[in-house]
Amino acid sequence: MTSLNELFTLQNSEEQKVIIYGGVPWAGESEVVFIPKHWAELFVALHTSKTWGELSSRIGTEKVHLLYLYSLEGYPEEEVAEGLFPKPNSSEPFSFEELINSWDERPDPRNESLVRAWLPEVLIVKYAEHRCPATPAGGGSWFEIEQSNTNFVLNELLERGYTCIKDNAMIAEVFDH
Repeated sequence: MTSLNELFTLQNSEEQKVIIYGGVPWAGESEVVFIPKHWAELFVALHTSKTWGELSSRIGTEKVHLLYLYSLEGYPEEEVAEGLFPKPNSSEPFSFEELINSWDERPDPRNESLVRAWLPEVLIVKYAEHRCPATPAGGGSWFEIEQSNTNFVLNELLERGYTCIKDNAMIAEVFDH
């Protein structure tokens, strides 16, 4: 695993069809975020789990093994390919803050590659504004959706078979770290 964003690509297509949405805590009434529910749960689990065992019970062993390998920078890829990789002790402390090296490595549900992984391109073009950092730090670019476009996005997602749940508390919890 070369980036933490890879954790979010491990899902089936049905998991991508249940979406939560809500206002971005720091944006007041101006911005809304749409995110697959299981991704929101992953964000929260990464930030609140205290041990590898707790994290595993919340996100599954496959994702925990990948994350553990990510934490062991430089583990031989040939051993991983053969299935010879270490597994964390369930009581071993887990700290997402210690795992990431900088603010730029922190996953953001608005990250361009994450949004493109689930939101239909036609909706990105119609309703999302592409943003880039002022300085080319490692954080990458992201998409913002104006609050005024909420109902348009909702209606188009519902027409495409998505289930959409308004959950401002979960969105706040995703960004509260």
